[in-house]
Amino acid sequence: QVYAELIADGYHVLPPLMRLLIKAKGIDKISIVSDAVPLAGMPAGTEMDWCGLHIGTDGEISILPDRRPAGAYKLLNRSLKVLVENEVASFSDAVRMASTVPAEILNLKKGRLAPGYDADLVILDDDYNPFLTMIAGGIAYSRN
Repeated sequence: QVYAELIADGYHVLPPLMRLLIKAKGIDKISIVSDAVPLAGMPAGTEMDWCGLHIGTDGEISILPDRRPAGAYKLLNRSLKVLVENEVASFSDAVRMASTVPAEILNLKKGRLAPGYDADLVILDDDYNPFLTMIAGGIAYSRN
């Protein structure tokens, strides 16, 4: 009955442990989450002051000046890539854990394309980057 949250960025939890969690809980009881810091997804070399700390990124992780990790850097689209490319989950199972399961936990009409649900949608390119985002059926972002 208990849901598990998984930061599937490949740093917080390594792929073998992700597989173990999926085996123990099942896809329908795992929600993919991120504790990404505000500079998540920014180019290497980006720096900022945040919560009294000076943080930066090398393009893979967020770091403090002494090179210790400063929080998650990867957004959920990168977690999908980690899950699929490390053969932890199929693409459809990864998307379910990142959309349908969290929506069910929060009792939201999101996370699936079905009558009565919000028409929220993200289309990703081959490298898992957002290509198009729709909110309530309207285009909110398009790379074109």
